[in-house]
Amino acid sequence: MSIRAFIPDLSIPFVSLKPYLNTETSRWQDPVDPTVSRIFDSELSRQWHMIPFQYAEGRYFVATSQPDTSRLNAIEQMLPGPVTFFLCSDDDLQATYDRVFGSPMLSAEQQLETVIRNQGSVDARALEKIKRQQAETGADLGPLLTSHNLINPWELAEALAEQYQLPLINLLHSTSPLADPTTWQAMPESFWRDHLIVPLELTFQELLIATAKPEDAAGLKMLETHFRRPVRVFVTGYRDVFHAFTQQFGTDHLMQSRTALLTSQPQNSAYRQVSTGQTAVLLGILLCLGLGLAFNAVVTGIVISLLIQIFYTGYNAFRLWMMYEAATNPPEVNVSTGELAALDPKTLPIYTILVPLYREANVLPTLVDALKRLEYPPDRLDVKLLLEEDDEDTIRAAKSAALPNYIELVLVPASQPRTKPKACNYGLARARGEYVVIYDAEDIPEPDQLLKAVAVLRSSPAEVVCVQAKLSYYNAFQNVLTKWFTVEYATWFDLMLPGLFAARMPIPLGGTSNHFKTAVLQSMGAWDPFNVTEDADLGIRLYKAGYRTVIMNSTTYEEANADLVNWIRQRSRWIKGYIQTSLVHLRSPRALKKALGWRGVMGFWGLVVGTPLTVLLNPLLWALTLSWYILGPNFSGKIFPGVVYYVAIANLFIGNFTFVYVNMISLAKREEWSLVIPALLSPFYWLLMSVAAWKGLWQLVSRPFYWEKTIHGLANNPIPPTRVEDRRIRPESAHVKKQVTL
Repeated sequence: MSIRAFIPDLSIPFVSLKPYLNTETSRWQDPVDPTVSRIFDSELSRQWHMIPFQYAEGRYFVATSQPDTSRLNAIEQMLPGPVTFFLCSDDDLQATYDRVFGSPMLSAEQQLETVIRNQGSVDARALEKIKRQQAETGADLGPLLTSHNLINPWELAEALAEQYQLPLINLLHSTSPLADPTTWQAMPESFWRDHLIVPLELTFQELLIATAKPEDAAGLKMLETHFRRPVRVFVTGYRDVFHAFTQQFGTDHLMQSRTALLTSQPQNSAYRQVSTGQTAVLLGILLCLGLGLAFNAVVTGIVISLLIQIFYTGYNAFRLWMMYEAATNPPEVNVSTGELAALDPKTLPIYTILVPLYREANVLPTLVDALKRLEYPPDRLDVKLLLEEDDEDTIRAAKSAALPNYIELVLVPASQPRTKPKACNYGLARARGEYVVIYDAEDIPEPDQLLKAVAVLRSSPAEVVCVQAKLSYYNAFQNVLTKWFTVEYATWFDLMLPGLFAARMPIPLGGTSNHFKTAVLQSMGAWDPFNVTEDADLGIRLYKAGYRTVIMNSTTYEEANADLVNWIRQRSRWIKGYIQTSLVHLRSPRALKKALGWRGVMGFWGLVVGTPLTVLLNPLLWALTLSWYILGPNFSGKIFPGVVYYVAIANLFIGNFTFVYVNMISLAKREEWSLVIPALLSPFYWLLMSVAAWKGLWQLVSRPFYWEKTIHGLANNPIPPTRVEDRRIRPESAHVKKQVTL
């Protein structure tokens, strides 16, 4: 305590009860021990203008602003030990009452509002607007003010410290160490994160903590009960808390992001590309092929041709089946405007948004603008930009941007593998939301997408843990490549995935706009950091675990790849990942059948296995067809005898017609008639896909975990976020609601 003077007539020393900075420890200290102060209740303490504030060496220390002799004698009689009195100012005493007992006149929110008004940091009209929003959403005043950037997190901490008369501590610049690991481990990480509490020091007498939520009496009570000693509270900003969490848990989070799935479910990890059994099968096939070609090349060629034609026949039939399912069943969960209006803003949960970024400084402004336009209470948003720690350009751009306070920059430590799923896992470990969604750097989601996802996840059966939004492009008409890409996406998200959904088959997720229940995603081991199409793999694993994915009527607009070399880099990674996913889940065909059922197995083979296999085999059949015209039937005719020839001809014409027809149907659904000509020319696009496929297969052998970076920001005239609505897919009737059946 710091005694400043003596009162000669009563020989009572003067004391300040205000928190002060201890120059030896560089920490704020409160001279008032609340446990001692509560020996007397609030009413008696206020009535007698006194408060006990410390107990040491068997003696009570009591401060008073009115040292009446009779009253001092009475206090001595009431306390069970000797007493030393101190004089303090009445203002100091009233502030201590509020700090120990709380204000008897105002609620905590009213107290904070008073402090902020007195500080003058927020315009009066802006504060009134926030109060109206607070009444509508039931949000706390502090998070509302910071989420609207009316005050920053440290200014909120200062206001809370003044409100509760507690000392401040800056953890971002503090040189003092945090509590030892034993103290941290005494409570689960989720407790510290949920209550925004950082333990500073555990002594025999007390536990010192820093918190961004000093009003959280429940959290403080849990600590007092668990540690069996008083808790001394310091106020800090929530970014200081996150910084402390990174210091304490960052190393563990990095290890988990790399090895969680590998250690818990090694059979589902792509770390090992080919199992022992698969290696034996592959060697057996190559041996049989070699012996067959050596002893009878023609018969071997006929057998191979027949197997290929059987595969193509099944693949074509599967695509027609999916088109039928999508056409004859509601293709998606349709959230109407009425259902959105019925959502109670007071019950909306915290929503985490993970955005992995690498060398994306040029598209960052568009991304931030799109995030700002999301129609979701900003105080319930937990946005994390996941930046590689050595990506200096993007980090510099992010720090210089005017980011909303609900956006957190998370630096992912450099480590192998350098993949998007590893970064997402690292961010997921810090997620605070009940739900979590992934967006890519160039994404522009429709503003109401989060609200729709909440409505779907709440109204669906418990097995539905993932909602996939549809994807499209905002630069569809930039060149012929972007047109082909748009046609392909229309087919994929309007026919193929809805067909899987209608047929109750596993859905290989798209790489963005997947909305999850956070707890389930974490329990599943999240994404495989060694799989370069972690999204498709996760969709299969969810289905194997008994969970379901649904498609909803919301679209995210992306940038179609307009550069051929860049497109091949991206597509080769996708196909490499689909091959990885196929190998992982085919390690045990019997276990796969048991987990997926026959219907699920058909869907897995039809889309996950069939997609890369088709584009890998296409060049072989094109070469044989070309040889027919150049060399005549004497060469290729030998391996296409009789029925094999007619099946091949049927697949050539019916298969190509099927692909083009499915493309046309998807364009008709979107009424994108201007893309009809590119759709008719899509066989040239298939040639490019085969080039990318063989590159992907080569990389699977030579560089299995290499993540080929897609360069964004090449669109000539991207649609700004303010005009996304002009490109929306035409919705189904607003009154129609799809009942999810499993």
